Amino acid sequence: MKNFKLLTLLFVSALFSVSCIVDDEDETLDAMANTPYVVGFKTASFTESYFSDEGPIESYYPLNLIGGMDGTPSASNIVVNYSVNPASSATEGVEFDFMDNSGTMTIPAGQRFDEFGIYINTGNLNPTEPTRLILDLEGVASNNATISSFNTTLTITFVGCQSQLGGQNYLVTGTRSDGASFSMGVEPLVEVGVNTFHTLTTGHWAAGSLQPDHGFSFVDVCGELSILPDQYLMNAYSNTWGGVQYPDASSGAHGVVDENGNFTIIYSIVLSGTNYIYTMTYTLQ
Repeated sequence: MKNFKLLTLLFVSALFSVSCIVDDEDETLDAMANTPYVVGFKTASFTESYFSDEGPIESYYPLNLIGGMDGTPSASNIVVNYSVNPASSATEGVEFDFMDNSGTMTIPAGQRFDEFGIYINTGNLNPTEPTRLILDLEGVASNNATISSFNTTLTITFVGCQSQLGGQNYLVTGTRSDGASFSMGVEPLVEVGVNTFHTLTTGHWAAGSLQPDHGFSFVDVCGELSILPDQYLMNAYSNTWGGVQYPDASSGAHGVVDENGNFTIIYSIVLSGTNYIYTMTYTLQ
């Protein structure tokens, strides 16, 4: 009899616990369903490169439903207001034209994103320096939505200057933040994409000493060099470029090209827990 009472008590307690869990889950789901939709730019920056007049080119940039509510799209349109940031150096009617001058972007009812479009005037891009269109999300006209604090700005960089770095050989020398210096000899620089290049080596390691390929890739935007993110010496060591960056103080880039076609680029590599800064100089041969 005692065992029966004990089993009954345990059974009732289990039912009560499950009931509480279900109630908690229901309350959590109800709370989430009452939160506003969160919208923002999916990607913070784009680079548009054209080196000849191809006429106006249509280009689109995503504004996304990032979260909020119960995960389902809105039953009504979500209208977002935007403005051109005064720091923009690109000019409407020169590098670009808006497809829609209403100052709003709309995620349609039942959809998770909108594609904001501009015309790129490929014949009007600056041939000597990049220019930028910076858009800021200002507010949402819909009562059921808000703007993500991390996805409010879109920067579109227009590049009309074609890099001359690729397909040439460079004498590579470098210094490290602990005082070490070294020469890597003469290396080729390979063009792997539009204004994008790949080196033979990284740091002080000779070609092929760590991996078949342990060079790194970077982009030349009118003489300002930016190392592409997520490069890890083929996982041989831990690199921190892309996370911790050491840009050239004068330009905000990882490196710069001088008037003679030589360039210097700066990055960091973590070795045995120590963060070393490498300053590498490439002298045209």
